[in-house]
Amino acid sequence: MDYTTDYRIYTPRLKGDAGWRPAQSEQLGDLPYAFAPAVLDRHRLNAVSFNFFVLWSPGKAAKLNRQGIWLKKEISIDGPGKIDLNDAATFDQKFFENEPLRQMEQKLAFFAANGFSAAYLVLRDLKGDLSAVDPEQAVAIQVTCDRGRLKKEPLRLRELQTLLVEYSGEKLCMNKPLRYYETDLEKYLSLHAAETGAIFPGDCDMLLYDDQNMCKVILEFKKTTERDRSPLAEQNFQKYLKNDRRKYLRLNILRNYFSEKAGGPVPFITVFYSLREKDTIKLEKIGPALELSGSRLFSISRDPLTNQELLLEEILAL
Repeated sequence: MDYTTDYRIYTPRLKGDAGWRPAQSEQLGDLPYAFAPAVLDRHRLNAVSFNFFVLWSPGKAAKLNRQGIWLKKEISIDGPGKIDLNDAATFDQKFFENEPLRQMEQKLAFFAANGFSAAYLVLRDLKGDLSAVDPEQAVAIQVTCDRGRLKKEPLRLRELQTLLVEYSGEKLCMNKPLRYYETDLEKYLSLHAAETGAIFPGDCDMLLYDDQNMCKVILEFKKTTERDRSPLAEQNFQKYLKNDRRKYLRLNILRNYFSEKAGGPVPFITVFYSLREKDTIKLEKIGPALELSGSRLFSISRDPLTNQELLLEEILAL
């Protein structure tokens, strides 16, 4: 079998059809993807973004599935040949270049301490080809870590689709077309959901936790574009509930779980930022009944690091 080492492993970013990238706010640096390490360190916090499953069993209350937490990566093969997962010197090195071992172990330890089974899921880059994929083709690699060594389990498309339905408790359908996505495989799954019932789980944009593995806050980021003429001050999460109710239900279920673990309420906050009103941020704190329980509107400067520090302070104070 011909193997190749000509491949890349990376954290995927949001894109639209034809691969174009949505604009981001220059004033916020790498947010909503990541706070600068120095900002988190000053508050002794860590951040993680992940996809998670909720069991939507018919006739039963929806509940969190602690079996399936996925931290998403993507792998792009740049030449002919397949990847040799037994070639640890190559695969592990490429993986750790994107996700250092200490960072990986820290995130997995947080989930384990809170009763979750978590793994990294490395999805194959389809390079924009959303035509039929062979059900027996390997499209993902589930990666865990055992005492500094990576354990890798390839998943065929058929196996991945089976897991998606199993972890969700039932077959699901798309409520609306997937216009924005991070990987082609997520888009491919959405296009075939009507026949398979297998769709990729929703995500938590960011969860902040401390060194004792306690969840401190769950964040959802909402960007308004230059075409949205509504003032940022008038933005509110309720306007998104009609079309995105399941998203907020999922995040609320996640928040309620961590609140029970903490023995007290864990904040769930939406961060509104605008490409038109670039110097303003709005925060909304969402209560356990999906009601508004607090808000803040404040100005930011042109320095991303200063703005991230201010944003985090406002989040923690809300």
